[in-house]
Amino acid sequence: MKSLQVDVDLLIDLGNSRVKWAMKRGQEWVVGPAIPVAGLTDWGITLADEERPQRVLISNSAGSSAEASIITWCESELGVTPKIIRSESRGFGVHNTYKNPSELGADRWLAMIAARHDSSVPAVVVDCGTAVTVDALDAAGHFLGGVIIPSNQTMCRNLLAQVTHLHADAIAGSNVFNLSTGSAVANGSLMAVIGGIDRTVEAFFEHMGQDTRVVLTGGNAARIAPLLRCRCSEYPNLVLDGLRIVAGHVT
Repeated sequence: MKSLQVDVDLLIDLGNSRVKWAMKRGQEWVVGPAIPVAGLTDWGITLADEERPQRVLISNSAGSSAEASIITWCESELGVTPKIIRSESRGFGVHNTYKNPSELGADRWLAMIAARHDSSVPAVVVDCGTAVTVDALDAAGHFLGGVIIPSNQTMCRNLLAQVTHLHADAIAGSNVFNLSTGSAVANGSLMAVIGGIDRTVEAFFEHMGQDTRVVLTGGNAARIAPLLRCRCSEYPNLVLDGLRIVAGHVT
């Protein structure tokens, strides 16, 4: 007996350094392990050998060149032309107040959609990736704006590129009493990120109220969350969650 074909969807969250992905087979969503951008081709070959998706939806926060490359990659490796998700003026309970809505990064848009989907209380959405974004969403679902902060790793790289006699140590913990230059650079960058998030969250609380919830996502969220003053919830795949919500409403 010939087996029934199962519809397969692939969601891709394309970042500057990592690719997160999830696959839907029938009614079940499975989140796969994140892979480095450099490993995309090998992963695609393996994926194509196992199972070809019928639809591919992509959130791209890595720029136009990366977008062109992943479209070519999907068409050549998977035989599918992907749908690139763009930020819109409104949708899924979120109102985008950018003057040009499409200029808001799709990852920020999708993360807010996912945060809004879970709750209608005001929210601060923090995405801890190569860049750290801190965005405010009020009780009516209006995006009030936000800030973008370089990650601690990005700060370190930029400082070391400018001041070549310095170095940064790998950090196992967080410490302000550093007794070596390397740990002072590494922990100083981490403290700058934590302080930037905390101060922004405080300003959002002053505007939206103390019942505002703080939601963290991104590759560095687990490291940053325990160091913040505010209470927060971690959602490792918030952008993929937003893509999943959008995927249920597009053809």
